[in-house]
Amino acid sequence: MNFLQVNRGARENLGYTIEELQNITPIDIKPELTPEMFEEYIRPLRDGETNVIIFETVHKRKDGSLYDVEVHLQLMHREMPPVFIAIIQDITERKMADLALQKAKTDAENANKAKSEFLASMSHELRTPLNAMMGLSEMMSLKIFGPLGDPHYEDYAEDIHKSGSHLISLIDDILDLSKVEAGKYVLNEKDLDITPIIDTCVNMISAFADLKKIALTVDTPPDLPLVKVDERAMIQVINNLLSNAVKFTPDGGHITVSAYVMDENSFEISVTDTGIGMSREDITKALKPFEQPDSTHARRHEGTGLGLHLSQNLVKLHGGRLKFESEQGQGTTVVVHLPPHRTILS
Repeated sequence: MNFLQVNRGARENLGYTIEELQNITPIDIKPELTPEMFEEYIRPLRDGETNVIIFETVHKRKDGSLYDVEVHLQLMHREMPPVFIAIIQDITERKMADLALQKAKTDAENANKAKSEFLASMSHELRTPLNAMMGLSEMMSLKIFGPLGDPHYEDYAEDIHKSGSHLISLIDDILDLSKVEAGKYVLNEKDLDITPIIDTCVNMISAFADLKKIALTVDTPPDLPLVKVDERAMIQVINNLLSNAVKFTPDGGHITVSAYVMDENSFEISVTDTGIGMSREDITKALKPFEQPDSTHARRHEGTGLGLHLSQNLVKLHGGRLKFESEQGQGTTVVVHLPPHRTILS
């Protein structure tokens, strides 16, 4: 099978004259292509299975250099004998762009992996001296070896312990986030009653709520089924949601934590507050790591901006998602939605 006609663009790209092309076959410009392989390529056209085939391949120029092409090949049965018409596009630049994009993606993935490994390593390294600092400050506060002397030292010891506890909490969030991003966070799943877990979280946050005279209500039905979850992860998620609710609810407000089974047997835990609320843009920003909404009220509260992002990832590990209902000035409801297979029905 020889070339009958070749347009000027293709001739210039291949480096052949029209006379030279009429004396060679498509096999001559396709390296490592045998006549048998070529027949297999065009078989669907000969058998009438399709009108056109599109494929990517490599062509060889007269000087031996190679370049990528996309071929649209059609068989014209009206001609006698039938002839093939090929529309060929040089896709060298597209291939180079694809390779550059793939390299950039690989580099980004490697950089993200290195970041996660660095955060995990640093978190472990920081925990060791912090634990020692907290232990010593607690011993001083409890006067294990006798009085400290000046009363100011007792206040200092208490401040050191509080600061250390805060740092440990932040480090734990960073460590958990790095594990999630590295795909190394393993769920320890058990069939659990969610009500005691909610009660534990409410008790942990109650002192903070009492300072702001915020009422905390738990609304869980007595016949609530068990749910298959990682207890530590679920406590972390509910704590983060409650902590945010207390932070952004003005004095004298109200927070309700509920748990219930939906019609399709999915399981939901919701935290509803009467706080400042969020716009859609605020929610999007709050779900990103190390970011917080731009509101003046939000900026008054310390934090890394990891809470919601980490909570979202922990819920995703359970196959679920976080749902938000919020309006500025009207409060916020955040729902932990778990899929039906998490609900243990009797």
